[in-house]
Amino acid sequence: NVFWLSGFYFTQAFITGVKQNFARKYTIPIDTLAFDYEVMPEDCDTTKPPEDGAYVNGLFVDGARWDREKNVFAESTPKVLFDTMPMILMNPMKKVDIPD
Repeated sequence: NVFWLSGFYFTQAFITGVKQNFARKYTIPIDTLAFDYEVMPEDCDTTKPPEDGAYVNGLFVDGARWDREKNVFAESTPKVLFDTMPMILMNPMKKVDIPD
């Protein structure tokens, strides 16, 4: 139920597939879609797939870190070059419906 995104050879095909499944489910054109992202808490239940979109992990941040207590990007820890990101929900939405 969680996809290791950095393990894919051609990630664009996976991302297009997620959009395509959403577009077919709701019968809307795929070119009107984009992604909204939600960083999931550590204790998130991933035994069932999300209603729409996909859970992904395996992403890294270079030059910053994800503050797991405040759920925001923060300054990187000294002498640490990169940090792992928690699991992320890639949620397809109509471009006009994505919040700012």
